[in-house]
Amino acid sequence: MKILNRKSIIFIVIAIACIVFLLFSTENAKPAAVAKISYEDTVEKKLAELIVGLGGVSNVKVMVVQECGTEYIYATDKEVSQDRENTEYYSAGDKEALLIKEISPIIKGVAVVCDGKGSTSVKAKITELVSSVLDIPSTRIFVDT
Repeated sequence: MKILNRKSIIFIVIAIACIVFLLFSTENAKPAAVAKISYEDTVEKKLAELIVGLGGVSNVKVMVVQECGTEYIYATDKEVSQDRENTEYYSAGDKEALLIKEISPIIKGVAVVCDGKGSTSVKAKITELVSSVLDIPSTRIFVDT
């Protein structure tokens, strides 16, 4: 049996360390790699599907602009004394605060661009659909066919 020289041993140790590092880094990266679909993306996708369902339009692109992000309300217990205010969050687990309510973002405006007949009736239908689904005035909706 041939004995490995010092350079070969160092190379093997470095290679094993790199493999171990890659295994642990990809394991930890898996949750981060799976992107959470935002509220905005979900609304845009659903609106595009509804608009295509109206008929007479294709290649629909929708952009939704939010006024603010999602608001989270957690269970708290406030204790107020003369000197200070103490807030304690109720826990649902080891380190996780107990979520009571999630308030969806406020939609500020919507833009719709699509290939269509260009008729005003198609634009009016799209505007009415978006306005009624999102409960926003038609002045905050732009449609181009």
